[in-house]
Amino acid sequence: MKFVHIADMHFDAPFVVLNSRTNWGEIRRIEQRDALKKIINYIKENNIKFLFVAGDLYENELIRESTIKYINDLFKQIPNTKVFISPGNHDPYINNSYYKTFQWAENVIIFSQNQKVYETSDADIYGIAFTDFYCKDLKVNEIKINNKEVEDSAHLKYEIYKYKIGKKIKVTYTRNDVEKETNIVLK
Repeated sequence: MKFVHIADMHFDAPFVVLNSRTNWGEIRRIEQRDALKKIINYIKENNIKFLFVAGDLYENELIRESTIKYINDLFKQIPNTKVFISPGNHDPYINNSYYKTFQWAENVIIFSQNQKVYETSDADIYGIAFTDFYCKDLKVNEIKINNKEVEDSAHLKYEIYKYKIGKKIKVTYTRNDVEKETNIVLK
């Protein structure tokens, strides 16, 4: 299975520190658009089935509708790729969010406050969204992974979350029908 994973694009961020240096903030915003366009072109050229956006695609308080339209138009260019978006703490799934109010392309799936599972022939995709700016109500500990029979006796069950590098996380996996836990550190 091939997929692309991105996070923390922060479209329309003010880049205050950069703006103090002769228009660097605006240059950075243009570079963001170019970077996403390159990612979309890579997906097209390599027939990638899934694009995972793990939070903070944009800055909720600052995002312009024209930027949302630009992003959505890029997503429309990859109609055979499912785009899964898990809103983060800078772009949470709240009432005034473009995730709720904008008509996204048909291939875009936006996770909300309740766990969703999308079963595909390649993988089961689990997701949940931040529903506020402070992570008060994030229900990560309530996520339930379906235990399906697999041909390989060592099947690793995992969820992709936005974690900081160096943070220790607990991973639950199944080996020979026995559920086990281990700790890993992201590097």
